[in-house]
Amino acid sequence: MEWIVAPAVKAGDRVAIIAPASPVSVDLLEAGIAVLRSWDLVPVVHPQVWSKQGYLAGSDEERADALVGVLDDPSIAAVVCAQGGYGCTRLLELLPISRIGAHNLPSKRFFGFSDITALHSLMRVAVPGYVSFYAPMLATSYFAKSTELSRESLRLSMFAPNLQSACPPLKEDMERCILILEDVHEAPYSVDRMFTHLKSVSPDQEVLKKIEALVLGDFGDALRRNYEELACANKMVTQETVEKWFWLEQMRLPPDLPVLSGLPIGHIGDNRVVPLGAFVDVNLRTCSLSVSSLVGRPSHNSRL
Repeated sequence: MEWIVAPAVKAGDRVAIIAPASPVSVDLLEAGIAVLRSWDLVPVVHPQVWSKQGYLAGSDEERADALVGVLDDPSIAAVVCAQGGYGCTRLLELLPISRIGAHNLPSKRFFGFSDITALHSLMRVAVPGYVSFYAPMLATSYFAKSTELSRESLRLSMFAPNLQSACPPLKEDMERCILILEDVHEAPYSVDRMFTHLKSVSPDQEVLKKIEALVLGDFGDALRRNYEELACANKMVTQETVEKWFWLEQMRLPPDLPVLSGLPIGHIGDNRVVPLGAFVDVNLRTCSLSVSSLVGRPSHNSRL
């Protein structure tokens, strides 16, 4: 499949900011806007960003319309989500291909992570081959610290969801994909429940039978403590092997599935940007992941 990669953002470009999930922190948003301006970009804050409807940044219609509006705007070079949280899965039925598709998506770079997983998936279903970016969001403490594209051997396409957001049925073709998972503040039983649900999306578990490798980002302290407890209780595993044992044995994945762990992806200060849908090289010896090639890759002076 041919990649569809929007041009890299350059100085003077207009970058739209939307909030498709939870409400934003004004202070963090202003700090993020200042970072964009320091890169000689022109932040364009959509009015919807200031909306609030309980735990959502405005109504479903407001948030969906904001996304479509900035994608339809020919003056916008990229779209950066301000905040994750919850709410993107509520938008999917409001965003058919007639609203998001080949007519407005390929010319824009799209950035966001966590709950934004649902929109990344929707976009690649709407435009097969489209590369979006699993990246820190503007109104978060991670944004200013995490600005570089990940450059850190299987040659495969990459799909990286936040585990909780991946639990609704995945409609993407996972054939020969690398699946990257991350989450935060989830107890081990909660991770187990979500992953078990992910495996049961189809009766024959085809979603996970198709993947070629599993890459684990950060899951927070709760899961790390569980690894330590499992290593103490199970004499067959050690502190060095317990994480792989948890995912292959406890989560019942194929025993020969390559697993990489400890990558700086997720709700952490040094959260690296990952191009979703791009081809990558996975090096099992060095436990590293690198983008094989990316048409339109940013220059050294470009940040998005």
